[in-house]
Amino acid sequence: MGKLLPLESLRGIAAITVVIHHFEVGSHFNNVFTENGWLMVDFFFVLSGFVIYLTYGNRISSLKDFRVFQTRRFQRLYPLHALMLVVFLGIELAKFFSPEMFNSGSNDAAFTDNNLASFSANLLLMQNWLIESPTFNYPSWSISSEFYTYAVFALLLLFIRSKVLLLTAILVVIASTNLVLQSKGMYANSLTGPTRCIFGFFLGVLCCLIFKQFNGPFFRSSMPAAILLVSCIALISLVQNKSDNWVVFLPILFGASIICVSLTHRDTWIYASLSNSHLVFLGSISYGIYMIHAAVLWIETQILTVLFRFPDTTDASGGTRILVDSVWL
Repeated sequence: MGKLLPLESLRGIAAITVVIHHFEVGSHFNNVFTENGWLMVDFFFVLSGFVIYLTYGNRISSLKDFRVFQTRRFQRLYPLHALMLVVFLGIELAKFFSPEMFNSGSNDAAFTDNNLASFSANLLLMQNWLIESPTFNYPSWSISSEFYTYAVFALLLLFIRSKVLLLTAILVVIASTNLVLQSKGMYANSLTGPTRCIFGFFLGVLCCLIFKQFNGPFFRSSMPAAILLVSCIALISLVQNKSDNWVVFLPILFGASIICVSLTHRDTWIYASLSNSHLVFLGSISYGIYMIHAAVLWIETQILTVLFRFPDTTDASGGTRILVDSVWL
C-alpha cells in the first residue's frame, strides 16, 4: 500500500495547531480550539502508532530487526533534538549573562529548571521519564516518551508471535494506561506524559490492526471522515480541564478519524483536499516545525517585548503572554 497522504497533511495541521497554542497573543488564530491545541500531541501519538505498525508490523522478528528499527528511530529523532538542546542551552546562557534583557518569556532565572540534571536527562532523551515538568526545548517531552515507547512496541512484536496474544497485550496496555490517565489527568509530567504516549501509541497500533482488516478503501463518501474530523474539533473546543475524565477518551476519536480517513476512497473531496501537495509538504516538515517552534517563539517574544516594548503578563502555566491591543496585528 502506498503512502496515505491525508495522514501526512493531518500531521502538518496538528503541528501548526500546537504552534498557535503555544503563542497566545489574542489574535483571530487564538480560539477555544487552539487553547486546547495541546491535545494535538495525543493525536501525534495515535498517528505514530498507526503509521509505525503499518510500516513495521511484519518487519521485527529478530534482535537484528529490533536494533535496526530502534536505530532508525534514533536517527530520525535525535539529531534535531540535540541541535535544539544546544540552542536552548544558548538561551539559558543569554539569560544568565543578560538577565535584564533576556528574561522575557520566563519567570525563572537562568539555569533554575534548565539545570545540569535536566540537561543530562535531555541528552539521554529521558527527560519526560525523570523530570517532573518539561525543560529546555519543552515540546521535546513527547519525543522523549515516544522514543522509549518505540522500544516497548518493538519488544512486544519480537517476543509475542501469536496475533491473539499480541492483541490481548495491546488491549491490556490501552486499558491500564487509560485508567491511570482517568485518575491522574492528561498532563506532561513524569507519570502522565509517558502514560499518554503509551496509551495513544498502542491505540494507534490497534487502529492499524482494524484498518488492515479491510481490503482497500471502504467509504465512497466524504461524510463519515468529515463528521469524525469535525467532531474532533468540536470536542477539543469543549475541553475545560486536563483532569476531566472524558478527555481521556478523545484519542479514541482521533483513532477512529484516522481509520476513517485512511479507508475513504481517493476520488472523494476530503481525500483529495487532504492530499493537497502544500498540506502534504507541511506534514513532511512537521517534526521540524514541532521541534523548532519553541525557540522561534522565544526569539519573537524577545523582539516584541525588548525591541517593540509590548507589554506582557504571566499566564496560568507560568509563561509569558504578549498583550496585543489589536486582534488583527
